[in-house]
Amino acid sequence: PVTDDEVARAQGWLVDAVWQRSLEAATGASAAFAVEHVRRGGTARLMGWPEAVRAVTASDVKAMAEQYLDPATLVTVVAGPLARIREARHPRWPVALASEAGAELDRLGAVRRDLDDDALFETVARALADQKVVGWFQGRMEFGPRALGNRSILADAGAPAMQRLLNLKIKYREGFRPFAPAVLREDMAEYFAMDADTPYMLLVAPVREDRLRGLSEDDGRRQGLEKLNVVRSDIPAVTHVDCSARIQTVHADTNARFHRLLEAFKRHTGRAVLVNTSFNVRDEPIVCTPGDAYGCFMATEMDVLVLGNTILFKDEQ
Repeated sequence: PVTDDEVARAQGWLVDAVWQRSLEAATGASAAFAVEHVRRGGTARLMGWPEAVRAVTASDVKAMAEQYLDPATLVTVVAGPLARIREARHPRWPVALASEAGAELDRLGAVRRDLDDDALFETVARALADQKVVGWFQGRMEFGPRALGNRSILADAGAPAMQRLLNLKIKYREGFRPFAPAVLREDMAEYFAMDADTPYMLLVAPVREDRLRGLSEDDGRRQGLEKLNVVRSDIPAVTHVDCSARIQTVHADTNARFHRLLEAFKRHTGRAVLVNTSFNVRDEPIVCTPGDAYGCFMATEMDVLVLGNTILFKDEQ
């Protein structure tokens, strides 16, 4: 039979192949997927390394990968041992989020409401328009250096005091640190001097000149951290001191729920931009489980927590 050492070696090769965006290369080192297939009830008996390699196709790799991560981050699927991920019920493993969140919140004594989609998006958009800070926990966890709408803290980018409030009362970090905007892809060019896809929040562009505000003489003389108090645009919470922003475009076909929330927020405010920052506090990892999210929510001055279609208000806890 395939040995544990061979499985470990296959996983290492498979990680490298997938990072290189090559399903064809991944297929050639996919004994780990073959073994997992057998462990999950596959009928074929895979004997030895060559048979294991030949038994798995690129389609098998892709189909199995889609079970572990959302489509936007498919290429990073095999970054950890599959059996351990399954046993730990890690958020990247397919789970019934709503039911698991409900049971965990009930165990913690949380006061919660379950809403249908229409009521949920309107309620959350209204809270954001009222300058509430929202913890947004949806679906499976992202993998990578950014929170992109599944484990996010969201706020109104048009509120002048929001950048400082988020740093000092939510993230518990230095007040000067900037935040990034999430914008509807179709509205991007209305806010920024760029019109291109940037779904992973990696590209920086200037805020459009017609959205900038002229500086007074006093503002122009400010130095150091005092510059942070200057309102430079009509989306000040995400406008850097050089009038740029690091942008995430939100697409209906890759994150339908986040896109729908932005649309609802736009209906309430006329703005298609939200602050999007990772759901964590300083020196802590991004939250993974519903229990993690609730703990972060209760330990900060966040106003609202949303897990799937379940919503919690801080003043009801």
